[in-house]
Amino acid sequence: RRVAARGGAPSSAGPPSSGAAGGTREAGATRGALVPAGVVHTPTAADAALTASGIADFASVDELVTRNRQLLQLTRRLVADAEEADARRERDLDAAVGARLADIQKELEGLRSARADLEGKVVAVAAERDMLRYMQGHGRASAA
Repeated sequence: RRVAARGGAPSSAGPPSSGAAGGTREAGATRGALVPAGVVHTPTAADAALTASGIADFASVDELVTRNRQLLQLTRRLVADAEEADARRERDLDAAVGARLADIQKELEGLRSARADLEGKVVAVAAERDMLRYMQGHGRASAA
């Protein structure tokens, strides 16, 4: 006697037995079902293929519970690994962004310094221009 993984009901080599005509079974009909009462499960071709291949068949409920625990542990480990990988990627990205930001700030400081130098030169050139205009204006006034 084997227990099908989907419904937990005993089955022979075929798909899970149904309680209603047409191949459907109420999930709440089996004792200890995890699906709420009133939910109807219709076996699909994929269900039949899993059962026929032996992938979803278990010798006992204990074997099913053991396999579910193993799969739950695997799922939790994979989730933890994925979260760790995400955290590592985020740290790496933060480090790369921080390094790039530092480079950009250094470049910005250089540009600000260059602008200040140019502003100083512009002020000096403007002062020289004003002095030359003054001298030119006084030279003409004294000549006249």
